[in-house]
Amino acid sequence: MSIQSNRPQSLEEVVSAAMSGTDIDAALREFLDAFYMTVDPTRQAEMLALEPPHIESTKDAYLAAVAEHLSLLYTLPVPDWVKKPDRFLHEPFFPCGLESLKAMLLIESPASFRRRMIFVGSNPLYRPRRDVRSYSPAASDRRGTTYS
Repeated sequence: MSIQSNRPQSLEEVVSAAMSGTDIDAALREFLDAFYMTVDPTRQAEMLALEPPHIESTKDAYLAAVAEHLSLLYTLPVPDWVKKPDRFLHEPFFPCGLESLKAMLLIESPASFRRRMIFVGSNPLYRPRRDVRSYSPAASDRRGTTYS
């Protein structure tokens, strides 16, 4: 059994794990590790293609932003489900909760997050083992942001 086999292999599996009692942030981090370790673009696209079940509006929008951001970053097809209206927020959401960071996050948030009114750092999906083939560390501030 490989280490990767225990990790969620899709965002749908992230939500399944969360519904089974696993912390969704932990499940998402494990998914990101699996995604970044996958070298086959076809497999990466498959990992993003399935629409995860709805769990809560903020998390639903965040997962759509994750799928869209990874698709654009790795030049993969953007799944249709991320464009659904129920994958967007109607009120701004700042995961960090610090009033003093809001202005910076408004500017730094990647487009996939910002258009859903989710305001995060410039590299919200950073993981230490990240594959660097399509991402320049110089463009990153190395601050990972989650939504819990």
